[in-house]
Amino acid sequence: MTLNLLILIVAFLVGAGLGLVYFGGLWLTLQNLPKPPQLIPWVLGSLFLRFAIALGCIYLLINYFAGEQMFLSLLTFSLGFLLIRNFLIARLRPQ
Repeated sequence: MTLNLLILIVAFLVGAGLGLVYFGGLWLTLQNLPKPPQLIPWVLGSLFLRFAIALGCIYLLINYFAGEQMFLSLLTFSLGFLLIRNFLIARLRPQ
């Protein structure tokens, strides 16, 4: 099994980008919450949209990297996703 570093870098960057979209979208949703009558559709719509984008990207990643390096590319994808999550938590936390 040869390890292709470019595949791992791409998987990490895709995970980081998706983490930025997912958790940035969550932050924007919470910052712009409407009044209570529209609150539930707004939150659920954001949740389903973020889930659809995340699951679509994961599906494409699995199909693109199918083979020997799928597990390792999913691991680096998850690492990028979670590192962005931790970065945004530290950066956007109220002082």
